[in-house]
Amino acid sequence: YDGEIYTVTATIPGKTDDEFALLAHLYEPFCTDDSQGFGAGVEIALLVKKLIDDGVLPKPERTLRLIFSMERYGFAAFFAHHDKKIIAATSIDSLTCRAVKELNLGQRIIESPMTRAFFGDMLFDELMNTFCSDIHWYLKPGTLSDDCWMAEETVDIPSNWCVSSSKNENEDYHHTSAPIFNEVDYEKIAKLVPMLALYSSIMICANKKQLTALSQK
Repeated sequence: YDGEIYTVTATIPGKTDDEFALLAHLYEPFCTDDSQGFGAGVEIALLVKKLIDDGVLPKPERTLRLIFSMERYGFAAFFAHHDKKIIAATSIDSLTCRAVKELNLGQRIIESPMTRAFFGDMLFDELMNTFCSDIHWYLKPGTLSDDCWMAEETVDIPSNWCVSSSKNENEDYHHTSAPIFNEVDYEKIAKLVPMLALYSSIMICANKKQLTALSQK
């Protein structure tokens, strides 16, 4: 139906028009779906900006873009009108909740669908195993649903997806306001946010030679 969807976007400029995007969706009421993703996205950008300002990171090769909008429909409208070149994206659809620790749930990282295979999935795997080895998590194949659909050929953006935990790969506790699922596990998110900041830094700062080497591993 006709109407308006409000989208907020911001950038940390790079040397070229190429962009890496962090997405978090609005318009849903839960901590895990997705106010946590919005907060994590802002914090990641602040960390990356500080590293650049302090000279720890060089001026990025490509731009880091934050996009906050309505899940699926808002992002679809944004990509339809965006004239820049987003070469890859990661959606933060929450990172963790208290139930992850108390019920020993697994953190899901959903891969970019095979329509647009993405070396970022392998990079995720390496960084998680290196810096978050004590966190139970698993990679799950992308299916063009919800926050991976940008890999569909008409949009053609490889996109992986961090989404809140479930008991196993077939049971989903994502949409709930029960306290155990609606409260942040601060111990784990304190590790996951810096890991994602590192991931984002590599995506925007690595030159083409370095990215090619990563993609061939």
